[in-house]
Amino acid sequence: MSTIVPFPLAKSDGAVKEVVAALARLQGAAAEAYWRRLIKAKRLGMSAQGVSQADTDEILLAFGQEVFLSLARQYLSNEGDAA
Repeated sequence: MSTIVPFPLAKSDGAVKEVVAALARLQGAAAEAYWRRLIKAKRLGMSAQGVSQADTDEILLAFGQEVFLSLARQYLSNEGDAA
């Protein structure tokens, strides 16, 4: 039996940047709905590929942390421009 080793999404600069850009354009309920759809789709995709639920949870948590850290960095760097 072979083991599926998925690529860690958090290490994919393209995936992180794409989601950060989308979330930066959206606000409130629209941003939350986008995030929920994205994570659900990624979870379903990994499940279909045979990735365990525990591995999927770990991958998505790391991805979410990277996305939100990138968003925080973006907003912090933009705060200095207002002064």
